[in-house]
Amino acid sequence: MLGLAVVDLGGLKFAWTREEPIEPTEQLWLEEACSLALACSRWIGASGDSQVLDIAVVARAAEQLWAAMPGAPSWTLLDVDALVERLDVVLPHNTREDAMASLLAFIHWMRAAQLLSATDALTLLARCEPYIPELFRATGYRVAPLPAALQPS
Repeated sequence: MLGLAVVDLGGLKFAWTREEPIEPTEQLWLEEACSLALACSRWIGASGDSQVLDIAVVARAAEQLWAAMPGAPSWTLLDVDALVERLDVVLPHNTREDAMASLLAFIHWMRAAQLLSATDALTLLARCEPYIPELFRATGYRVAPLPAALQPS
């Protein structure tokens, strides 16, 4: 049965279809995630299509987290590989680099807003490493290496 997710961000409405109906607690989680995405997008000075993409990327990440941990999602456990696969399916062709820029900005913003610890932000950014846009790499953008104690086994 198809469902519909609708988020109202103070007059900006976002809606997308889903494969299943939305639960009320998930609706609250998605609204919170989209509000954070909008705050981040405004922080980086995005508008128009860029702002829509920022919110779409974070909304998909929030859906993925909810599916993995219903009732107790955590940004620190985001599976970036799975998110990229999902975004490749639901976003228009050739938008992966823009989507990754949105995700990187969101992680940096969450750290700046003290919604993620430095360690959690670095861990998430390290998961993004294989998908960092070439333009970022060309300008010298690098993710700091994780301390040895945090390296995956």
